[in-house]
Amino acid sequence: VGLDPRRADVILAGALLLRTIARRVGIDSLRVSDRGIRWGLFYERASASTSLSPSPSPV
Repeated sequence: VGLDPRRADVILAGALLLRTIARRVGIDSLRVSDRGIRWGLFYERASASTSLSPSPSPV
């Protein structure tokens, strides 16, 4: 569980880039998904033709 330590430099660079872009466009909060990119793509495609709503994650 967690991030692979070998990806630390990539994660840090991505986080800094995201923070910089968010500040420049005036975004003060982000929603982080606990699901993967493939799930998001599936959800986007499926919800375009149906009325799906995401289920909240347990805390």
